[in-house]
Amino acid sequence: MQILICLALLLFSSAPAAAFDCRATLSSVQQLVCAHGPLSVEDDAVDSQFQQGLLQLSQKGQDGLKEGRDKWYALRDTVCSRGAVGMKAAEQVSCLEKEYAARKGTLRNVVTTTKTGLSIFRAEHMAARVLLRPEGITMHRQHIAWPQIDDPQTPQHVAWNAHMTKLAARTLPDPAFCGGDPVNISRDYAIRFTSVNVISVAVTVESSCPASVKKERRHFVDNRVLSGGRALSAADLFDVTTDWKHSLSALVLEEAGLAAVEVDDTLNTAITKPSRWALAENGLTVVFDGMDEKPAAAPREATVPWQKLHRYLSAYPVVRVVRGAE
Repeated sequence: MQILICLALLLFSSAPAAAFDCRATLSSVQQLVCAHGPLSVEDDAVDSQFQQGLLQLSQKGQDGLKEGRDKWYALRDTVCSRGAVGMKAAEQVSCLEKEYAARKGTLRNVVTTTKTGLSIFRAEHMAARVLLRPEGITMHRQHIAWPQIDDPQTPQHVAWNAHMTKLAARTLPDPAFCGGDPVNISRDYAIRFTSVNVISVAVTVESSCPASVKKERRHFVDNRVLSGGRALSAADLFDVTTDWKHSLSALVLEEAGLAAVEVDDTLNTAITKPSRWALAENGLTVVFDGMDEKPAAAPREATVPWQKLHRYLSAYPVVRVVRGAE
């Protein structure tokens, strides 16, 4: 009898289960997740990642994270709703598989713990709606993510949170981009560098049109000097009395394997803009788009070691923090 009980418990515990209560009143999407074993497993995996993020945050940070989760639930149910979109059963399963896979990717970095002891969590705004057109049904969706310091203890950290929130709002596309139609937008970020006085965040913004193939992708880096509540300037890193612009451009192209390629002034100018710089412990990473006309899925990068830049660097205190060697 004991063997049978243990076997029954083992079988019960190994059965796939969604993160929510399948006995409750559910949406049609939730019902499918409960009834579909692989989707139940995916739902549980997403929830496990989310719960791990919650454990690292204060109550206020947890509330912010839960707000993003609830918005994702609403987006998932809208995008993959058979009734609203008119998709077949197999298409609905495929839609949910894609949404869960994408969500697992974003939740890998839902909380970043810095060397200075900060916990930076992922704030999100998401929305989706169905557009009914004479030519068919299309989906309009927005997914905007930005970083926030959990439980900020200093005015500088509070100011940084406010800056990142405003920056997220300013990256919304021009309404004319799709000829008056709603614009799909995806905005994501990556924490590239943190120190006591500087936080470096790489941002990717993608705009597209629901009813066409028109697409635009932009990459930039926000380097914030916390003590001054301002953007990092070229003078924070370089001695502007030197030939640092020409030298930086040449070194970046060399590190990128493009030294023998003839480039235009536009690329050379982009390389010398602080909005293209991602600070790193081992050097200065410059983020720039590819050499062709099509926007790259990921920006091209090249890191120039601080040692190669030594003769051009400023003596400003911010430099001593980021380059780590004098």
